[in-house]
Amino acid sequence: MMNLKEAAQPIIKLWNKTKRDSFNKWGIRQKQASWESWERVANLFCDSLISAGFRSVGRGSFKTAYAKSDLPLVVKVFYDFEDKELDTPSAKPRSIRSHIIKNVYRDVMMMIQPLVDTSSEAKSIARRSLIDIYGAHICNRYDVSSDNVGLVDGEPVIFDYTTNKDKWEY
Repeated sequence: MMNLKEAAQPIIKLWNKTKRDSFNKWGIRQKQASWESWERVANLFCDSLISAGFRSVGRGSFKTAYAKSDLPLVVKVFYDFEDKELDTPSAKPRSIRSHIIKNVYRDVMMMIQPLVDTSSEAKSIARRSLIDIYGAHICNRYDVSSDNVGLVDGEPVIFDYTTNKDKWEY
C-alpha cells in the first residue's frame, strides 16, 4: 500500500505550482493576496485536480472533497475562510479531538487527509464506537453523525464536525 505522504507529493506539487503560476501571472504576492485571489487559485486547483483524474466526492458548506480511485487519500479544497480557520488543531473541540482525522498536508485553501471508509457498515461501526466513548450528548453537540464519521485502518474517525464554537467545551 502506498505511503500517504508519498501519495500526497504530486498533489502538493500541483497545488504549489497552481499558486506560484497564478500569483506570478497576476503580479500578486501570496502574503498580500485577497480572499478573491485565493478563491481564484482554489478554483484553478480544482480544475487541475479534475484534469488529473480526481472526482468530487462531496461538497459541504465550506469545502469540496476530491478523490482518485488509485490513491488512499482525499483532497479538500476550501471556499470559505471560516471553516479553514476552524479546522486547525487548536480550534478543534477538546472533548473529541483525539478522534478527528489527522491531515497529511494542509495549506491556505486545501488539505489532504487519509481516505475514510464511509461504507454503511463502517459508518455504523464508527458512530456506535464514538457514542460508546463520548456519549450521545457529546456526539450530538458536535454533529458527530453517521454522515461525518468512518473508519481508517479499522479505527473510528471524525472527518467533519460542527463549526459552531458556541457549542464547544474547552
